[in-house]
Amino acid sequence: MVKKIKLKNTVILDTETTGLGDEDEIVQIASIDGFTGKILLNEKLKPIKSISKSASNIHGITNEEVKDCITYQSIHEKVVKLTAGKKVLIYNAEFDQRITYQTAVLHDCNSEKIEKWDMFCVMEWYSEYYDCWNDYFDNYTWQKLTSAARQQRIDISDLSAHEAWSDCEITRRLIHAVNLELTLK
Repeated sequence: MVKKIKLKNTVILDTETTGLGDEDEIVQIASIDGFTGKILLNEKLKPIKSISKSASNIHGITNEEVKDCITYQSIHEKVVKLTAGKKVLIYNAEFDQRITYQTAVLHDCNSEKIEKWDMFCVMEWYSEYYDCWNDYFDNYTWQKLTSAARQQRIDISDLSAHEAWSDCEITRRLIHAVNLELTLK
């Protein structure tokens, strides 16, 4: 049974990356307070490697756009501090934690605290709530974030999907909408 997500003492985090592989890294990272929506972090970052064309086609961030940005190393301690003692809510948590860990390692930062995040996957939670079973995978079918928002009739016309801050806010709105439905049941 799906339970409401308690939003006190949480942060919502999202990243955009150079690609999806084991050598890829963050080019944009954002975090908001899960309860208030206050922006805690919203940075574009200069990666060590180039952004793949396929990744750029998804999030719209180009190599030219990030060539003069700060590096991940300069914000690593802020990321660690933002997530310390908080539940980290992420839509597709396994991916974003892995890519944040990889990026920390690539930039010679201590990755230990990222590995130990108190993390919660909002995508898996929502998929269970949406209740679309996949017999082949023996699990609930994962829903894209924008599809989940559409399914819940959440207005996201003021946001840009695949932009880290916007994806954090879409996730927050989705949690609030589902929490409200769960309260009414």
